Amino acid sequence: MEVIRSVPTAVRDTHRLLCSSGELKPGRAMITTFMTLGLGTLSLLAVLAFHYPQYLTTPDIRQKYPVELLRYVLFGALLVAGVLSVVNLVRRRRRSLNALALGLVAVAVAWGGSAVPVGDFPKHTPYIGLDWFIIDLLLSGLIFVAIEKAVPWTRPRPCSAAPGRPIWRTSR
Repeated sequence: MEVIRSVPTAVRDTHRLLCSSGELKPGRAMITTFMTLGLGTLSLLAVLAFHYPQYLTTPDIRQKYPVELLRYVLFGALLVAGVLSVVNLVRRRRRSLNALALGLVAVAVAWGGSAVPVGDFPKHTPYIGLDWFIIDLLLSGLIFVAIEKAVPWTRPRPCSAAPGRPIWRTSR
């Protein structure tokens, strides 16, 4: 536990946030903090995918994307994450995590935000498929985090306990 005390506040708060279990209660800014961190991270990944579509998007569906619609969605995500994190910072709630989220949004905007130009690029390059990862992470995160926080599987436990559900562990 001594190592955790010596790291920056944002890292320590993120560790506590990820270790916590149980439902999210209104009035503590945890719901908006989850939203800002999630949208900030996904927006940064989306800007990265706009910068390098030849390497980060799936070629079979790349031509079918409604790019203008994706730009509006990205702009909306950046706007929501930025506004919520600023509101939480002004209200002095979860400051380090919301500052981290605002930093993610600032980096995404500094790299071009939703206005990143997509030019011509070679057609036959190796790719990762970050576009599907972003969509999958967003949808599964929305679904399963909401379910886990609404109806927790186990009772809340201290952050120093072993991570993961007990049923997932095979040995000690």
